[in-house]
Amino acid sequence: WNPHFHFLVFRVPTLLDARKNSAKLHRLGIFRQSPCQIVALAIWAAITIACSLFFGLLAPFLGVDGPDESMVTMANTTQFPILLFLGVAIGAPLVEEFMFRGAGGIELGLWGTLGLTSFFWAILHLQYPPVIIAYIFCLGLILGLAREKTGNLWIPVWMHAVNNGIATFE
Repeated sequence: WNPHFHFLVFRVPTLLDARKNSAKLHRLGIFRQSPCQIVALAIWAAITIACSLFFGLLAPFLGVDGPDESMVTMANTTQFPILLFLGVAIGAPLVEEFMFRGAGGIELGLWGTLGLTSFFWAILHLQYPPVIIAYIFCLGLILGLAREKTGNLWIPVWMHAVNNGIATFE
């Protein structure tokens, strides 16, 4: 099961059909751009950077001594580092955030929904050690909370991109 394939086959047609029904796009927060949203974007980006720095400081005590080997291997074997960066820092956040925080349809209350979507998002990253998967789960909770509090899907997309950009430069 490839979640990116699932997204492209099942979710993209739904989003394209959503053009006929703009209520779906409003639910995603696509039309909610205002000066307040720009301030929210900066605040949530700062929260993301703080989480990343906190994990970076805590990581050595948890047995993480640098970038994961899978990321190092990707970086060392790519012939086009800029394409790798764009895929990790822009492509993955777009696809994953629309899949996990933009799809909707899960009605388990705020924390039930955040927990379930963060769990599935974390297990998507099983190539990493358990400590990093735990960080990804916690980040998923924060991304979902940002989505819920702002009503805008672009905020967690931006946060995810910031996180992945930082991780790529490690």
